[in-house]
Formats: sequence, structure tokens, C-alpha cells
Amino acid sequence: MTFDQAFKAGEISPLPPPQMTADRRISAGAFAEGLFSVLDEALSSSVLASWRWLLGQDAIALVASAFGDLFFWSEKHGSIYFLEVQRGKSTFASKDVGFFLDHFLTKDEILDRVLQRDLFECLTSRLGQPTYRECYIAVPWLRNGGSGDVGTYTKGDLTVYTNLVAQSVRQDMTLNRPRAH
Repeated sequence: MTFDQAFKAGEISPLPPPQMTADRRISAGAFAEGLFSVLDEALSSSVLASWRWLLGQDAIALVASAFGDLFFWSEKHGSIYFLEVQRGKSTFASKDVGFFLDHFLTKDEILDRVLQRDLFECLTSRLGQPTYRECYIAVPWLRNGGSGDVGTYTKGDLTVYTNLVAQSVRQDMTLNRPRAH
């Protein structure tokens, strides 16, 4: 099943970055009732503004999960990576955008384990669907000792959240870096 067969946009936004549309027509917007969003160019740039120090200037955010985690394209490596923002860690996902859309994002295992579909459904029942530019946020953040229990989540602005977490990750990495003698 291809991306286009599996998902329809709930909200439409301007076209996503060219990496997402080179060989097909795909709209930016919220998909699967808000489980993830394909980002437009403006949102792509804003969610990574505070991550440039870690990801580089060539990183382009393509997809955001309902929890603010990001799939981004690295021009330098010619690949898509998954950034788990609370951990500040990225993992290789794919070298091919078509494969990423049609064979990666459509897999139940990815929807369940990476995009956390079960937790998403619980939160959607409690808080309503996140709109394009929104995400679910655990309070306190998981990186700050939050439990991640369903009752601890709220909805917030995706850009504000990703940039605040990036600043926290950077501060932690700077403070915990071994010092040269």
C-alpha cells in the first residue's frame, strides 16, 4: 500500500520541501488524524532552527510525529533520519524518499512503535486531535523526569516545543562534555 492509498491529509498547507515532491505530488498537512504531519517549507525551517548546531545547516525537516519527533533529510548524507527530540538522538530511516513514504511510514510496526499510535489514540480521546503545527507534550518532559503517563500530556506548538527541547539538549550536552585539560 502506498502513502497516497494509506493516508489523506486532514489539513492542507503549502507544498512541502522539494525533497518530498521530486517524483510525486504530495501535500503538506496533518495525516492519519494528526498522527504525523508532512511539513511545509516554513514549518520545516522553524522546527529545526535550534537544532542546526547538532544536525547541520543542510538538514530539512520532512515529517513531524504527533509527539514532536522529526524525520529529516540530510543533504550531506543523502538520507532521511529520525530525530527523537527528547533524547537528541537521530537514527537512520531511509536513503529514498519514495521508499520512506510508501514502505516505511505505511508499516504498522512504524506506526505503532515509532509514531506511538496507541498512546496517540489515548491522547486523542482525552485532548482531541493535534492540528497541523501542534504536538502532544508530556509535562514535565521525559528528559526532565516526566513519567509519560497519559494524564501528563498537553497539546502545544510544535515549533516552540522542538526549539525549547533543542536548547535543553544543547545545554545538557555542553555541561556533560569532557573538558580538555
